[in-house]
Amino acid sequence: MQELEPSGATLSTPVVAASSHVDTRHAIASILDNNQQTQWRSAAQPEQQEIRLDLGKNHEYGGLVIDWDAKDFARQYNVLVSTDGNNWEKVYAVTKGKGGRSYIYLKDQESHHIKLELLASARKQGYAINELAMKANSFSENPEAFFAQVARDVPRGYFPKYLQQEQSYILINRDRAGIQPGSRAYERSWIRDGALTSAALLRFGVHQEVRDYIDWYASHQYPNGKVPCVVDTRGADPVPENDRHGEFSYAILQYFHFTKDTLWLRQKFPHVVKAVEYIEYLRNQRKTEVYMNGTPEQRACYGLLPESISHEGYSAKPMHSYWDDFFGVKGLKDATAIAEILGERQSRSSAIRLKSIINISRSAATTKSHGVIKRLTKCATLALFFCSDKRSAATSC
Repeated sequence: MQELEPSGATLSTPVVAASSHVDTRHAIASILDNNQQTQWRSAAQPEQQEIRLDLGKNHEYGGLVIDWDAKDFARQYNVLVSTDGNNWEKVYAVTKGKGGRSYIYLKDQESHHIKLELLASARKQGYAINELAMKANSFSENPEAFFAQVARDVPRGYFPKYLQQEQSYILINRDRAGIQPGSRAYERSWIRDGALTSAALLRFGVHQEVRDYIDWYASHQYPNGKVPCVVDTRGADPVPENDRHGEFSYAILQYFHFTKDTLWLRQKFPHVVKAVEYIEYLRNQRKTEVYMNGTPEQRACYGLLPESISHEGYSAKPMHSYWDDFFGVKGLKDATAIAEILGERQSRSSAIRLKSIINISRSAATTKSHGVIKRLTKCATLALFFCSDKRSAATSC
Protein backbone atom coordinates (compact mmCIF):
# COMPACT_ATOMS: atom_id res chain seq x y z
CA MET A 1 0.00 0.00 0.00
CA GLN A 2 1.36 3.43 -0.98
CA GLU A 3 0.84 6.32 1.41
CA LEU A 4 -0.80 9.32 -0.27
CA GLU A 5 -1.39 12.84 0.88
CA PRO A 6 -5.09 13.72 1.29
CA SER A 7 -6.53 14.95 -2.00
CA GLY A 8 -7.14 18.42 -0.58
CA ALA A 9 -3.68 18.76 0.93
CA THR A 10 -1.50 21.73 -0.02
CA LEU A 11 1.29 20.78 -2.38
CA SER A 12 4.67 21.20 -0.76
CA THR A 13 7.66 22.58 -2.61
CA PRO A 14 9.43 19.68 -4.34
CA VAL A 15 13.15 19.08 -4.49
CA VAL A 16 14.27 19.86 -8.03
CA ALA A 17 17.32 18.76 -10.02
CA ALA A 18 18.45 19.25 -13.63
CA SER A 19 20.95 17.54 -15.87
CA SER A 20 22.83 20.85 -16.35
CA HIS A 21 22.84 24.61 -15.85
CA VAL A 22 24.83 27.20 -17.76
CA ASP A 23 26.16 28.94 -14.61
CA THR A 24 25.36 29.45 -10.93
CA ARG A 25 23.11 32.45 -11.66
CA HIS A 26 20.84 30.16 -13.66
CA ALA A 27 20.55 27.23 -11.25
CA ILE A 28 17.53 24.96 -11.40
CA ALA A 29 16.22 26.23 -8.03
CA SER A 30 15.25 29.46 -9.84
CA ILE A 31 12.17 27.81 -11.36
CA LEU A 32 10.59 27.45 -7.89
CA ASP A 33 11.39 30.89 -6.39
CA ASN A 34 8.16 32.63 -7.53
CA ASN A 35 10.23 35.24 -9.34
CA GLN A 36 9.73 35.71 -13.08
CA GLN A 37 12.94 37.73 -13.28
CA THR A 38 15.11 34.70 -12.53
CA GLN A 39 15.39 31.57 -14.62
CA TRP A 40 17.06 28.23 -15.05
CA ARG A 41 19.11 27.92 -18.18
CA SER A 42 20.66 24.66 -19.35
CA ALA A 43 23.92 24.14 -21.14
CA ALA A 44 23.62 24.30 -24.91
CA GLN A 45 24.61 20.65 -25.29
CA PRO A 46 23.62 17.89 -25.20
CA GLU A 47 20.29 18.52 -26.94
CA GLN A 48 18.44 16.15 -24.63
CA GLN A 49 18.18 17.46 -21.07
CA GLU A 50 15.96 16.62 -18.13
CA ILE A 51 14.46 18.10 -14.97
CA ARG A 52 13.38 15.98 -12.01
CA LEU A 53 10.98 16.85 -9.23
CA ASP A 54 10.98 14.82 -5.99
CA LEU A 55 7.72 15.31 -4.10
CA GLY A 56 8.99 13.58 -0.96
CA LYS A 57 6.30 10.90 -1.10
CA ASN A 58 3.51 9.77 -3.39
CA HIS A 59 1.26 12.74 -3.91
CA GLU A 60 -1.87 13.53 -5.92
CA TYR A 61 -1.85 16.56 -8.21
CA GLY A 62 -3.68 17.97 -11.22
CA GLY A 63 -1.02 19.36 -13.49
CA LEU A 64 1.87 21.74 -14.09
CA VAL A 65 2.22 25.30 -15.32
CA ILE A 66 5.53 26.06 -17.01
CA ASP A 67 6.73 29.55 -17.97
CA TRP A 68 9.22 29.02 -20.77
CA ASP A 69 11.71 31.57 -22.00
CA ALA A 70 10.42 33.37 -25.10
CA LYS A 71 13.39 32.24 -27.22
CA ASP A 72 14.90 29.12 -25.64
CA PHE A 73 11.92 26.90 -25.01
CA ALA A 74 11.36 23.21 -25.66
CA ARG A 75 9.72 22.44 -28.97
CA GLN A 76 9.42 18.79 -28.01
CA TYR A 77 9.25 17.29 -24.54
CA ASN A 78 7.63 14.56 -22.45
CA VAL A 79 6.30 14.48 -18.90
CA LEU A 80 6.97 11.22 -17.06
CA VAL A 81 6.00 10.06 -13.57
CA SER A 82 7.36 7.42 -11.22
CA THR A 83 6.66 6.02 -7.78
CA ASP A 84 10.23 4.83 -7.19
CA GLY A 85 12.46 7.05 -9.34
CA ASN A 86 13.51 4.11 -11.52
CA ASN A 87 10.47 3.01 -13.49
CA TRP A 88 8.89 5.81 -15.49
CA GLU A 89 5.56 6.22 -17.27
CA LYS A 90 4.99 8.88 -19.92
CA VAL A 91 1.75 10.75 -19.16
CA TYR A 92 2.01 13.81 -21.40
CA ALA A 93 3.84 14.69 -24.63
CA VAL A 94 4.35 17.94 -26.54
CA THR A 95 5.56 17.95 -30.14
CA LYS A 96 5.02 21.61 -31.12
CA GLY A 97 5.91 23.57 -28.01
CA LYS A 98 6.01 27.38 -27.88
CA GLY A 99 7.53 30.04 -25.67
CA GLY A 100 5.57 31.54 -22.79
CA ARG A 101 3.15 29.76 -20.49
CA SER A 102 2.27 26.09 -20.98
CA TYR A 103 -0.53 24.30 -19.14
CA ILE A 104 0.00 20.59 -18.52
CA TYR A 105 -3.30 18.80 -17.86
CA LEU A 106 -2.71 15.77 -15.62
CA LYS A 107 -6.09 14.70 -14.33
CA ASP A 108 -6.08 12.53 -11.17
CA GLN A 109 -2.34 11.99 -11.40
CA GLU A 110 -0.28 10.68 -8.48
CA SER A 111 3.41 9.92 -8.13
CA HIS A 112 6.52 10.43 -6.01
CA HIS A 113 8.64 11.77 -8.89
CA ILE A 114 8.02 13.86 -12.01
CA LYS A 115 10.46 14.19 -14.89
CA LEU A 116 10.52 16.63 -17.78
CA GLU A 117 12.33 14.96 -20.65
CA LEU A 118 13.44 17.83 -22.94
CA LEU A 119 14.07 16.52 -26.44
CA ALA A 120 14.32 19.44 -28.88
CA SER A 121 15.11 23.09 -28.17
CA ALA A 122 13.92 26.07 -30.18
CA ARG A 123 17.33 27.46 -31.22
CA LYS A 124 19.65 24.56 -30.43
CA GLN A 125 21.14 26.72 -27.66
CA GLY A 126 19.71 24.93 -24.65
CA TYR A 127 16.55 25.45 -22.62
CA ALA A 128 15.36 28.15 -20.22
CA ILE A 129 12.43 28.19 -17.77
CA ASN A 130 11.39 31.14 -15.63
CA GLU A 131 8.93 29.37 -13.32
CA LEU A 132 7.33 25.98 -12.81
CA ALA A 133 4.29 25.46 -10.58
CA MET A 134 2.56 22.29 -9.49
CA LYS A 135 -1.22 22.40 -9.40
CA ALA A 136 -3.67 20.63 -7.09
CA ASN A 137 -6.34 18.18 -8.28
CA SER A 138 -8.86 21.01 -8.69
CA PHE A 139 -6.74 22.37 -11.56
CA SER A 140 -7.88 19.52 -13.84
CA GLU A 141 -11.01 18.36 -12.02
CA ASN A 142 -12.92 18.84 -15.25
CA PRO A 143 -12.36 20.69 -18.55
CA GLU A 144 -14.37 23.68 -17.31
CA ALA A 145 -12.12 24.11 -14.27
CA PHE A 146 -9.02 23.78 -16.41
CA PHE A 147 -10.08 26.40 -18.95
CA ALA A 148 -11.27 28.71 -16.17
CA GLN A 149 -7.71 28.62 -14.80
CA VAL A 150 -6.32 29.38 -18.25
CA ALA A 151 -8.75 32.29 -18.65
CA ARG A 152 -7.69 33.82 -15.33
CA ASP A 153 -4.10 34.03 -16.57
CA VAL A 154 -4.77 36.11 -19.69
CA PRO A 155 -5.87 39.76 -20.03
CA ARG A 156 -9.56 40.45 -19.67
CA GLY A 157 -11.22 40.40 -23.09
CA TYR A 158 -8.66 38.08 -24.71
CA PHE A 159 -11.09 35.25 -25.41
CA PRO A 160 -13.97 37.47 -26.58
CA LYS A 161 -11.51 38.91 -29.13
CA TYR A 162 -10.71 35.39 -30.25
CA LEU A 163 -14.40 34.58 -30.62
CA GLN A 164 -14.96 37.77 -32.58
CA GLN A 165 -12.28 36.61 -35.00
CA GLU A 166 -14.27 33.41 -35.46
CA GLN A 167 -17.22 35.49 -36.67
CA SER A 168 -15.31 36.23 -39.85
CA TYR A 169 -15.28 32.52 -40.73
CA ILE A 170 -19.04 32.31 -40.19
CA LEU A 171 -19.73 35.35 -42.34
CA ILE A 172 -17.25 34.34 -45.06
CA ASN A 173 -19.26 31.15 -45.56
CA ARG A 174 -22.46 33.10 -46.20
CA ASP A 175 -23.95 32.92 -49.68
CA ARG A 176 -25.68 36.27 -49.95
CA ALA A 177 -28.26 36.13 -47.12
CA GLY A 178 -27.85 32.39 -46.51
CA ILE A 179 -25.86 31.45 -43.41
CA GLN A 180 -24.04 28.19 -44.17
CA PRO A 181 -22.13 25.83 -41.83
CA GLY A 182 -19.20 25.58 -44.24
CA SER A 183 -18.11 25.35 -47.83
CA ARG A 184 -17.99 22.56 -50.39
CA ALA A 185 -20.23 19.72 -49.06
CA TYR A 186 -21.82 22.13 -46.56
CA GLU A 187 -22.47 24.91 -49.07
CA ARG A 188 -26.16 24.93 -48.28
CA SER A 189 -28.21 26.70 -45.63
CA TRP A 190 -29.83 24.45 -43.03
CA ILE A 191 -32.28 26.13 -40.67
CA ARG A 192 -30.79 24.07 -37.82
CA ASP A 193 -27.30 25.49 -38.29
CA GLY A 194 -28.59 28.91 -39.29
CA ALA A 195 -30.81 29.31 -36.23
CA LEU A 196 -28.13 28.30 -33.74
CA THR A 197 -25.43 30.29 -35.52
CA SER A 198 -27.73 33.30 -35.57
CA ALA A 199 -28.19 33.03 -31.81
CA ALA A 200 -24.42 33.18 -31.40
CA LEU A 201 -24.00 36.10 -33.82
CA LEU A 202 -26.69 38.11 -32.03
CA ARG A 203 -24.74 37.80 -28.80
CA PHE A 204 -21.84 39.56 -30.51
CA GLY A 205 -23.96 42.38 -31.83
CA VAL A 206 -24.38 41.05 -35.39
CA HIS A 207 -27.99 41.96 -36.14
CA GLN A 208 -28.46 42.89 -39.79
CA GLU A 209 -27.00 39.65 -41.14
CA VAL A 210 -29.29 37.62 -38.90
CA ARG A 211 -32.33 39.63 -39.94
CA ASP A 212 -31.44 39.19 -43.60
CA TYR A 213 -31.07 35.46 -43.07
CA ILE A 214 -34.44 35.01 -41.35
CA ASP A 215 -36.24 37.18 -43.92
CA TRP A 216 -34.69 35.16 -46.74
CA TYR A 217 -35.46 31.79 -45.16
CA ALA A 218 -39.05 32.78 -44.36
CA SER A 219 -39.58 33.54 -48.05
CA HIS A 220 -39.04 29.83 -48.76
CA GLN A 221 -41.72 28.61 -46.31
CA TYR A 222 -44.32 26.51 -48.10
CA PRO A 223 -47.95 27.79 -48.27
CA ASN A 224 -49.06 25.02 -45.87
CA GLY A 225 -46.58 26.21 -43.24
CA LYS A 226 -43.85 23.63 -43.81
CA VAL A 227 -40.39 25.07 -43.20
CA PRO A 228 -37.73 23.60 -45.50
CA CYS A 229 -34.89 21.85 -43.73
CA VAL A 230 -32.33 23.33 -46.13
CA VAL A 231 -32.25 25.89 -48.93
CA ASP A 232 -29.64 26.33 -51.64
CA THR A 233 -29.38 27.78 -55.14
CA ARG A 234 -31.85 25.17 -56.36
CA GLY A 235 -34.47 26.29 -53.87
CA ALA A 236 -36.09 24.60 -50.86
CA ASP A 237 -35.33 20.94 -50.12
CA PRO A 238 -38.42 18.84 -49.21
CA VAL A 239 -36.44 16.22 -47.22
CA PRO A 240 -38.24 15.52 -43.89
CA GLU A 241 -36.25 16.86 -40.96
CA ASN A 242 -38.85 17.60 -38.33
CA ASP A 243 -36.77 19.75 -36.00
CA ARG A 244 -36.92 22.59 -38.55
CA HIS A 245 -40.21 24.24 -37.56
CA GLY A 246 -39.19 24.72 -33.95
CA GLU A 247 -35.80 26.10 -34.94
CA PHE A 248 -37.46 28.62 -37.25
CA SER A 249 -39.61 30.07 -34.46
CA TYR A 250 -36.63 29.99 -32.12
CA ALA A 251 -34.54 32.10 -34.52
CA ILE A 252 -37.29 34.70 -34.86
CA LEU A 253 -37.70 35.10 -31.11
CA GLN A 254 -33.93 35.26 -30.62
CA TYR A 255 -33.69 38.16 -33.05
CA PHE A 256 -36.45 40.01 -31.22
CA HIS A 257 -34.79 39.49 -27.83
CA PHE A 258 -31.67 41.30 -29.03
CA THR A 259 -33.29 44.04 -31.14
CA LYS A 260 -36.74 44.63 -29.60
CA ASP A 261 -38.01 45.22 -33.12
CA THR A 262 -41.73 44.69 -32.57
CA LEU A 263 -42.71 45.85 -36.06
CA TRP A 264 -40.47 43.20 -37.65
CA LEU A 265 -41.75 40.57 -35.20
CA ARG A 266 -45.34 41.33 -36.21
CA GLN A 267 -44.39 40.91 -39.87
CA LYS A 268 -43.04 37.46 -39.09
CA PHE A 269 -45.94 36.38 -36.89
CA PRO A 270 -47.99 34.86 -39.77
CA HIS A 271 -44.98 32.68 -40.61
CA VAL A 272 -44.78 31.55 -36.98
CA VAL A 273 -48.49 30.67 -36.85
CA LYS A 274 -48.18 28.61 -40.05
CA ALA A 275 -45.15 26.76 -38.64
CA VAL A 276 -47.09 25.95 -35.47
CA GLU A 277 -50.04 24.68 -37.48
CA TYR A 278 -47.71 22.45 -39.48
CA ILE A 279 -46.24 21.01 -36.26
CA GLU A 280 -49.76 20.12 -35.19
CA TYR A 281 -50.46 18.62 -38.61
CA LEU A 282 -47.41 16.38 -38.24
CA ARG A 283 -48.30 15.35 -34.70
CA ASN A 284 -51.84 14.44 -35.70
CA GLN A 285 -50.34 11.71 -37.89
CA ARG A 286 -49.17 10.00 -34.68
CA LYS A 287 -52.33 10.57 -32.64
CA THR A 288 -54.46 7.96 -34.38
CA GLU A 289 -56.03 4.83 -32.89
CA VAL A 290 -53.06 2.75 -34.02
CA TYR A 291 -50.60 4.79 -32.00
CA MET A 292 -52.90 5.09 -29.01
CA ASN A 293 -53.76 1.39 -28.63
CA GLY A 294 -51.34 -0.49 -30.89
CA THR A 295 -48.14 -2.37 -30.08
CA PRO A 296 -45.82 -1.08 -27.33
CA GLU A 297 -43.52 0.33 -30.00
CA GLN A 298 -46.44 2.17 -31.64
CA ARG A 299 -47.73 3.49 -28.33
CA ALA A 300 -44.25 4.85 -27.54
CA CYS A 301 -44.63 7.10 -30.61
CA TYR A 302 -48.06 8.49 -29.73
CA GLY A 303 -48.14 12.25 -30.08
CA LEU A 304 -44.59 12.49 -31.34
CA LEU A 305 -43.49 14.06 -34.58
CA PRO A 306 -43.22 11.52 -37.42
CA GLU A 307 -40.08 9.76 -38.53
CA SER A 308 -37.31 12.04 -39.74
CA ILE A 309 -33.69 12.07 -40.87
CA SER A 310 -32.72 15.21 -38.94
CA HIS A 311 -29.81 13.22 -37.49
CA GLU A 312 -27.33 11.84 -40.03
CA GLY A 313 -27.43 8.48 -38.27
CA TYR A 314 -31.01 8.09 -39.49
CA SER A 315 -30.40 8.82 -43.18
CA ALA A 316 -30.71 5.13 -44.13
CA LYS A 317 -34.07 4.84 -42.38
CA PRO A 318 -36.05 7.70 -40.81
CA MET A 319 -36.68 7.34 -37.06
CA HIS A 320 -38.85 8.92 -34.38
CA SER A 321 -36.19 11.22 -32.98
CA TYR A 322 -36.67 13.02 -29.66
CA TRP A 323 -34.35 15.67 -31.09
CA ASP A 324 -37.24 16.69 -33.34
CA ASP A 325 -39.73 16.66 -30.49
CA PHE A 326 -37.67 18.78 -28.14
CA PHE A 327 -37.06 21.37 -30.83
CA GLY A 328 -40.78 21.15 -31.53
CA VAL A 329 -41.50 21.98 -27.90
CA LYS A 330 -39.03 24.86 -28.09
CA GLY A 331 -40.71 26.22 -31.19
CA LEU A 332 -44.16 25.95 -29.65
CA LYS A 333 -43.04 27.72 -26.49
CA ASP A 334 -41.34 30.46 -28.47
CA ALA A 335 -44.37 30.86 -30.72
CA THR A 336 -46.50 31.35 -27.62
CA ALA A 337 -44.02 33.90 -26.27
CA ILE A 338 -44.20 35.79 -29.57
CA ALA A 339 -48.02 35.77 -29.46
CA GLU A 340 -47.95 37.17 -25.94
CA ILE A 341 -45.42 39.89 -26.86
CA LEU A 342 -47.69 40.98 -29.70
CA GLY A 343 -50.85 40.81 -27.59
CA GLU A 344 -52.18 37.86 -29.59
CA ARG A 345 -53.20 35.91 -26.51
CA GLN A 346 -56.14 34.31 -28.26
CA SER A 347 -53.92 33.04 -31.07
CA ARG A 348 -54.34 29.39 -31.89
CA SER A 349 -50.62 28.92 -31.19
CA SER A 350 -51.20 29.28 -27.46
CA ALA A 351 -53.78 26.50 -27.31
CA ILE A 352 -51.70 24.21 -29.52
CA ARG A 353 -48.62 24.81 -27.43
CA LEU A 354 -50.24 23.81 -24.15
CA LYS A 355 -51.61 20.46 -25.26
CA SER A 356 -48.55 19.72 -27.39
CA ILE A 357 -46.14 20.14 -24.49
CA ILE A 358 -48.21 17.82 -22.35
CA ASN A 359 -48.42 15.10 -25.00
CA ILE A 360 -44.84 15.39 -26.26
CA SER A 361 -43.43 15.38 -22.75
CA ARG A 362 -45.52 12.36 -21.81
CA SER A 363 -44.42 10.49 -24.92
CA ALA A 364 -40.77 11.45 -24.47
CA ALA A 365 -40.80 9.92 -21.02
CA THR A 366 -41.63 6.54 -22.56
CA THR A 367 -38.74 4.09 -22.79
CA LYS A 368 -38.19 1.20 -25.14
CA SER A 369 -40.73 -1.47 -24.31
CA HIS A 370 -38.42 -4.49 -24.25
CA GLY A 371 -35.90 -3.09 -21.80
CA VAL A 372 -35.91 -0.78 -18.80
CA ILE A 373 -33.96 2.36 -19.71
CA LYS A 374 -33.06 4.70 -16.87
CA ARG A 375 -31.51 7.32 -19.15
CA LEU A 376 -33.22 9.44 -21.77
CA THR A 377 -32.94 7.84 -25.19
CA LYS A 378 -32.61 9.84 -28.39
CA CYS A 379 -35.05 7.71 -30.36
CA ALA A 380 -38.48 6.29 -29.54
CA THR A 381 -37.70 2.97 -31.19
CA LEU A 382 -33.97 2.58 -30.48
CA ALA A 383 -32.21 2.50 -27.11
CA LEU A 384 -29.55 4.96 -28.25
CA PHE A 385 -28.06 7.82 -26.29
CA PHE A 386 -26.99 11.16 -27.70
CA CYS A 387 -25.91 14.14 -25.60
CA SER A 388 -27.35 16.72 -28.00
CA ASP A 389 -30.87 15.37 -27.43
CA LYS A 390 -30.47 15.76 -23.68
CA ARG A 391 -29.13 19.27 -24.09
CA SER A 392 -31.97 20.30 -26.38
CA ALA A 393 -34.41 18.76 -23.88
CA ALA A 394 -32.96 20.72 -20.99
CA THR A 395 -32.90 23.94 -23.01
CA SER A 396 -36.40 23.50 -24.40
CA CYS A 397 -38.28 22.12 -21.47
